[in-house]
Amino acid sequence: MNLLYCARCNTPLMNAATVHICPTCGAVYRQHGTHFSFVADLSGVSVKELMQSMEVTL
Repeated sequence: MNLLYCARCNTPLMNAATVHICPTCGAVYRQHGTHFSFVADLSGVSVKELMQSMEVTL
């Protein structure tokens, strides 16, 4: 499996169910087949706490 990287800051993304979250800038991406779309900015949220509560995997 290849790592996916954030388009905003080039950090490896973390997978949380149906979305991919950037732990650095808080960008959230949703996968549609082989395409990804930006869906939210969690920069005001504690991303680490959110990922821990969602059982995020790399």
